[in-house]
Amino acid sequence: MTLIGLQKADGSWIVDEVLAEIFNSTTQEILTSLPCEEAEPAVWSTLLSLIWLHTYGAKIKSDWELLASKAVSWLNTNAAGVDFGELIIVGNNFLKTEVKQSTLGL
Repeated sequence: MTLIGLQKADGSWIVDEVLAEIFNSTTQEILTSLPCEEAEPAVWSTLLSLIWLHTYGAKIKSDWELLASKAVSWLNTNAAGVDFGELIIVGNNFLKTEVKQSTLGL
């Protein structure tokens, strides 16, 4: 539920200490794990948040499903030219998850 509360009104998440704690990481580790220059940190943290929700928040999906839809819309608008497939592979490795691109709606 903490992750849900961190989502910005526009649908994105930003890298901060609370988000890093949820991911069992640090802000520096999140930022240095960003695999491509085309993606801004907010794109990366939003994608990681979606992956995390689909993996660890599956039991409360009804609580965050609309928020995830808003995040996907934000990503599609703000991440033009970004290869989501590559980001999802790296994001899964970073979070130790196995979420498919089609599951995220990207």
